[in-house]
Amino acid sequence: MASISFGGLGNGLDFGQVVDQLVKIQRGPIDQLGQKKVTAQSKLTDYALLEGKLLALQSAGDALRLPTSFDRSTTTVSDEKAVTASASSTATPGSYLVRVTQLAQSHQITNKGATAVSSATTDIVGGA
Repeated sequence: MASISFGGLGNGLDFGQVVDQLVKIQRGPIDQLGQKKVTAQSKLTDYALLEGKLLALQSAGDALRLPTSFDRSTTTVSDEKAVTASASSTATPGSYLVRVTQLAQSHQITNKGATAVSSATTDIVGGA
């Protein structure tokens, strides 16, 4: 700041420096409020991030309430014509190897020419 001088009583006193110090003292509370504002904005940003994380956690928790969340057993087979597989909710996790060495052949037995039995009465007499 430019030098200010007055003649008379305060002669030799650097009024420019005095004014600078008074302005600095007056700006102190304003600077403190500015710092508090920056701190509050930083906290607000942190709370917004926390809210986002909590919403994601709530969504994941809601998904865990569904019974299908734990029913994750699946099966795969290389040849569905040879064998089929399924898994229940109580299936033991693991990999299983099933080797099909022979496929069953269809077979049918028929009876031709059978005759119906007629009804008849038979008496059995026992003696001594």
